[in-house]
Amino acid sequence: MIELSQPAQCLFCPQRRRIALIMKIALAVGAALIVGVLLTL
Repeated sequence: MIELSQPAQCLFCPQRRRIALIMKIALAVGAALIVGVLLTL
């Protein structure tokens, strides 16, 4: 892990939360697509 300066960490905290949310949404969409493809096959 690269240690960031304190202001950089404060700046990056909301960004990290947003990335985590996007990852969760991407996983949900991916799972839905896989299920959809399996059902249509």
